[in-house]
Amino acid sequence: MRSQALPTGFNPLDAMLDGGLHPHDLTVLAGKPSVGKTVATLQWARHIAVSGGHVGYVSYEHSEQSLLGRLLNLELSETAAYADETATETIRRRIKAWVSGRLTFDELLATHPAMEATAEDLMAYASRMFLIQGSAVTTDLHELSSIARHVVGPGGLLVIDYLQKVPVEGGAFLERAPEVASALKEIAMSDHIAVLAIAAVGMDGLRQRRIRPEHLASNAPLVHEADCAIVMNEKAPAISRVHTAFDGRQLDEAKQWTLFTIEKHRDGPADVDLEFAKEFESFRFNPEGGFVAEHLVDEMQYND
Repeated sequence: MRSQALPTGFNPLDAMLDGGLHPHDLTVLAGKPSVGKTVATLQWARHIAVSGGHVGYVSYEHSEQSLLGRLLNLELSETAAYADETATETIRRRIKAWVSGRLTFDELLATHPAMEATAEDLMAYASRMFLIQGSAVTTDLHELSSIARHVVGPGGLLVIDYLQKVPVEGGAFLERAPEVASALKEIAMSDHIAVLAIAAVGMDGLRQRRIRPEHLASNAPLVHEADCAIVMNEKAPAISRVHTAFDGRQLDEAKQWTLFTIEKHRDGPADVDLEFAKEFESFRFNPEGGFVAEHLVDEMQYND
């Protein structure tokens, strides 16, 4: 039986995903470097933990302290405690200093009352959210299965950042990505959890204005294994120049948005283009997004 969906907190993404991420399902999230994949997945993970769900976030890219620093910045933007713009900037600089080891946590907490309130808010769900630094040598599929079973538990979420770094037989290889995806799908089904895996883009995708599933590394088998595939793109290069050629303001505005395209969805609508505004200074997206109104570059009549 399907367990309750885990809402990402992004609207209207959750509506398009029939409530959010589903236990027993593998969701693949792809995008170019720096498009905000870790920002989005950590924000979704935090929302699920705040809502009472259990999350294991395994990152082969970032240390646990770095992830916690991002989470503190995100939580700072959500806290009800008052901090003006100057104080907020000071807090963000000191969070960065703490991540790099130049401050103790007690010194960080003493920065401002808003920082103390932020830490308290985070501690309210800390027992349900586990940040784990993955090793490209030892954090293999067997270890991920153990994390799913003994850390996350049925009905929870396991996040993999990112799929192509999961070691197979002692090493991580792009050509083994479909094998890893298949094993992650097995983990989702056998342990009754939702699995969310970030996927790298192939070299061909790095040259595209807008990437699609065919631009993922080892794309076809990988996407085949996924129950849901979402691709992120910067909006400005992805929209047709017919919208921006004579309007520089529209191009500047587009640079503040990121596209989330549901490319595949076994249980719902696919080929759905959504957009969310960047708030990267807070390591987040504005969760209230919308549907893309502009024509995108790979639509037949707008392939410019």
